[in-house]
Amino acid sequence: MERETGTREMLCVDHVSKVFELENRKRICAVENLSLTMNRGERVMVVGESGCGKSTLVRMIAGIEMPTGGRILFNGKNVPDLRGEELRQYRRQVQMVFQDSGHVISPRMTIGEFLREPWVCFERKSRREADELVRYSIQRVGLDETYLRRRPHQLSGGELQRICVARAIALHPQLLICDEATSALDVSVQKQILDLIREHVEESGCSVLFICHDLALAENFGDRIAVMYRGNIVEWLSGDHLRRQALHPYTRLLLDSVFSIYDEPDKPIPFLPEEDVRFCLPEGGFDENEKQGRTGCLFCARCEWADEECRKKCPELRQVSPGHFVACRKRSPIV
Repeated sequence: MERETGTREMLCVDHVSKVFELENRKRICAVENLSLTMNRGERVMVVGESGCGKSTLVRMIAGIEMPTGGRILFNGKNVPDLRGEELRQYRRQVQMVFQDSGHVISPRMTIGEFLREPWVCFERKSRREADELVRYSIQRVGLDETYLRRRPHQLSGGELQRICVARAIALHPQLLICDEATSALDVSVQKQILDLIREHVEESGCSVLFICHDLALAENFGDRIAVMYRGNIVEWLSGDHLRRQALHPYTRLLLDSVFSIYDEPDKPIPFLPEEDVRFCLPEGGFDENEKQGRTGCLFCARCEWADEECRKKCPELRQVSPGHFVACRKRSPIV
């Protein structure tokens, strides 16, 4: 995919790969030669099956994992090279909301102490000033001040997730990363959190990188959608165009697998064909040692459109219309 240029570009993931070393000397390739860009104030959704590398990608962007190859540029600076005060400021500007909020908050801390930390550590606020900001933060996510005296085990999963969102947006980061951040919430609470994030984006110009499995959520919340398969992006398109204009066979299969309340009760349930087990590992990703012998499209073993040429050469992302890129030689005529 061609890089977008301009002053609005904030994040550039440039041909990034990540390989994990296992104790049995196997090497898992979780992300392979992946590139994407994000602009300021943009909401980008990343969708795909479990094990396709979505969480590994955002953990590298957040600085939790280091890439094996490639660059991650944030405001022009390579994230893996940041040290000292530059790294500290990067951690302030890039905040992440994890899927499992129960492992984020120390059981020894009260909710008030957890929310106070960013104001004290980064803003050098006094205890009184920080407490005022904490009260505002918790009310903003629909909880009252009584929660500030509680500990994590006294809260439900949805309440904990709202606390984590409150802390993540407290310092108005430039980039908010959400890894299945609403999956533990009831639908009504999910809407409240998404409205809060949308409001925060409009107020602060923050960008949002959001991982989810809910295609309806991706379509309605995202400006652009990246569809990942086996550590690669196979399709880039606008959120408004997901249902009508998606072209890649994998994207179409994901859409066909979504249930609707209007479906007939006897409608057949579509299943994806079996994965190529020669290269696939239970942990997700590909066996790097075996992958060297693989040629062709990653999806060809499961694709009804595949032919002999697909098995010989791996397709690159090609533009089929403005802002729409597809990695499929059968479905992406050059325009």
